[in-house]
Amino acid sequence: MKKVAVVILGLFLMACGSSEPADAEMQALLAEKDSLMTIKKEVDKRLKFINQQIGEKDANNSLIQITTQKVEKGDFSHFLEVYGNVESSQNVLVYPETNGVVHEISVQEGQKVSKGQVLGKLDSEILYSNLNEVETNLELATTIYEKQSRLREKNIGSEVEYLEAKNRKESLESARETLLAQIEKSQIRAPFTGIVDEVFPKEGEMAAIGMPFLRIVNLDNVYIKADVSEEYLRSITEGADALVEITNLDTSIAANVDQVGQFINPNNRTFKVRINLKTIDQLKPNLLAKIKIKDFELKEEAIAIPSRMIQQTPEGDDYVMIYKDGVVEKRMIKTSISYQASTLISEGLKDGEILIDKGARSVNDGQKVAVAG
Repeated sequence: MKKVAVVILGLFLMACGSSEPADAEMQALLAEKDSLMTIKKEVDKRLKFINQQIGEKDANNSLIQITTQKVEKGDFSHFLEVYGNVESSQNVLVYPETNGVVHEISVQEGQKVSKGQVLGKLDSEILYSNLNEVETNLELATTIYEKQSRLREKNIGSEVEYLEAKNRKESLESARETLLAQIEKSQIRAPFTGIVDEVFPKEGEMAAIGMPFLRIVNLDNVYIKADVSEEYLRSITEGADALVEITNLDTSIAANVDQVGQFINPNNRTFKVRINLKTIDQLKPNLLAKIKIKDFELKEEAIAIPSRMIQQTPEGDDYVMIYKDGVVEKRMIKTSISYQASTLISEGLKDGEILIDKGARSVNDGQKVAVAG
């Protein structure tokens, strides 16, 4: 028992001897704790700010990204597009006026000829032989007629002899004129100034009235004719602006409508339009041409938007999506005519409003969106 009391006393004395170092350590720990608590408050404050920023950015990133286009007034034109052929009023096949063997071809393909120039001759030897015979007989008949006429003036000879002489002379004169006309028809002449495009027969071949001898073309005055649907009868007028595109020549020609047909073809319900063209190199009859005829124009006050922006309700009504202060607005509109992916708006839009382009089909009325930067 005595030993136990001694041990307890010793421990008590040791505890009393170490109290000061324990208090110092405690103070250091408390000071370090206070310092860390201050740092923690600053860290917590910074973390709260960072979390707020991350939340806002996440919110923006979650919004549908769109692109926009501003509505602006301007010009709008509509063109009717049709196809036609290049033609020439002086593009003809020349036919012989009588039958006969081709005696001579006086021109070559590609040669320029003048109006009235002899292009070729048919064999007329028999005609000339007959003409010589008729002229010989006519000379005799004229002499006899003149003598009978002088005798008749003196009341010598019968009236019958005089009339017979006169009739024979006039008959031979008529025969002579007929032979001369036939000889003239055996010569094939150019009906107008132009270029020989093609020669069909060869010398020595038989030519006939129904067989073409050659083709002559004059390209000084060419034009285009096209068929246009009767739907556009009131919108296309003489003088309307037109653009002629000849693809094979890589050529565009500004022109005007010179003539509007007055007849509706009952087979295809179309009417003719004619556009005169200036002569250009390599322009040939029957070339295919694309014609753009202006049938509508609105200057400065037109509101036209890309056709891709227009959507339709299940009932078929047109609408677009408007961007206003970060929110989508569904706007009903009325459309007019379209041309080259652009549509004229008659009601529903104003100058300066902002249309949603890309993303318009993925948003709803009243939805918040973000414009792609």
